[in-house]
Amino acid sequence: MLTVFDSNSGLRRRCNLPYIYKYPHRTKQIWGISYAQFLLLVKQEKLRHKERQTEAEPQKV
Repeated sequence: MLTVFDSNSGLRRRCNLPYIYKYPHRTKQIWGISYAQFLLLVKQEKLRHKERQTEAEPQKV
């Protein structure tokens, strides 16, 4: 599950990622973005997550 912010309603929404991967044509209907935009967001979030982990590593000492 993934929690996303819906800018239209201002609410956080939980989303099942395997569902989006299985039914990419529903991405626009569910989130209001294209499947390509969704994949870009996932890629960007993975990079941000990796950066945050790298920044947190020195602080674990």
